[in-house]
Amino acid sequence: MNLSIDIGNTQVKVGVFAGTFIKHIEVQPTLSDTFLTKLTKTYKINNIVVSTVRTGVVALKSMLKKYCPNVFVVNKKTLIPLDIQYQRQTIGNDRLAAAVGATSIHLGENLLVVDAGTCVTIDLITADKIFIGGNIAPGLRMRLKAMTYYTNKLPQVANNNITVNTKILAQNTVQAMLNGALYGLVNEIEGYYQKLCCDYQNLHLILTGGDAYTINEYINIENKDINQHIVLFGLNNILYHNIQNKQYKLLQ
Repeated sequence: MNLSIDIGNTQVKVGVFAGTFIKHIEVQPTLSDTFLTKLTKTYKINNIVVSTVRTGVVALKSMLKKYCPNVFVVNKKTLIPLDIQYQRQTIGNDRLAAAVGATSIHLGENLLVVDAGTCVTIDLITADKIFIGGNIAPGLRMRLKAMTYYTNKLPQVANNNITVNTKILAQNTVQAMLNGALYGLVNEIEGYYQKLCCDYQNLHLILTGGDAYTINEYINIENKDINQHIVLFGLNNILYHNIQNKQYKLLQ
């Protein structure tokens, strides 16, 4: 069995895979010894593959090796089963893993992968597995915080449970900030989708990330799906791709 770990800015997602079949998914605020001890007692883990946006990779590997000797951290030299037309040294491994996960599930489709997390990433992958490129924008909660931080009078909005008025235009300031942040993001995504549809037929929108379900309600695109764990699928596929090509050292 393989353990995929996606360490983001605000949370940690883990997935236990038997081959390509996912047996267990869990979200944790941090990666603790207590959690790993319990998980590895339940499942016999043969390999661990990790993507992290945080620092401290050496300490992370040392911690994980207590539970499994085969620990692979995806890095800039790791083989990726995509033709990447983006400067490799500058792209986040979580973005690549999401792209790989999406192509492994939606075979032979043009894909627009939107990860709505702390930041929002919007990436295009073609049906023949070419990573064309993508953009990065402030996430939903970052937009709300920025409005308060960079102004003198706009209030701080409690954004744990973001709800917007069904009317596009609000009648009070707090609601106007909520509407502006959410509808602004929704319009961005729909705008990218409509423009790219001109060149990429039957484009399939894949939403992932912490705010995927929030924005999904307002996106007027029929050909779309939500998959909160697409990065985990991608990491598992990247692991197998490197093992099959006997590129263990590129992962270690």
